[in-house]
Amino acid sequence: MSTAVITDRLDLLASVGLAELEAAASLLTRRDRKYLAPASLLDGLLGGLGADARALQIDGRCRFRYESVYFDTPELTSFLAAARGRPRRCKVRTRTYLDSGVCHLEVKTQSRKGLTVKLRWPHPIGARGELTAGALEILRTVPELDGDPGRLVPTLRTSFVRTL
Repeated sequence: MSTAVITDRLDLLASVGLAELEAAASLLTRRDRKYLAPASLLDGLLGGLGADARALQIDGRCRFRYESVYFDTPELTSFLAAARGRPRRCKVRTRTYLDSGVCHLEVKTQSRKGLTVKLRWPHPIGARGELTAGALEILRTVPELDGDPGRLVPTLRTSFVRTL
């Protein structure tokens, strides 16, 4: 299924603006479940949405480009803690919203109830591949890091287009 066909199908959904979405559900604390499915299932998935389903729309667009840079120790401490399901774990990244030119430093942790808790702070877009002195100061306050955030280095860069 082409991107144009997917966009056409999403255009049938009512839209929600970013400010309204953030006011209603900032998604900073949530239970995460992500699934990979073939595009051939899209019609069935969209058909199963309730009448109140809406698609994010910013400046008339419903597709958005993202870039993330993940930071970990050279030993991949954060990655291995997540892979092994450790209760005290965290993920550090910069998330850049390429279409709006906004960048944040984000720290994701797990609550005792298994919820994802995301904290975020503004980060200079030109420094998205590094941890600035200000970012390191913030990270020193994150107990799940258990040590010196100065050991964190960029370990993975991802970019993608998100719809909905």
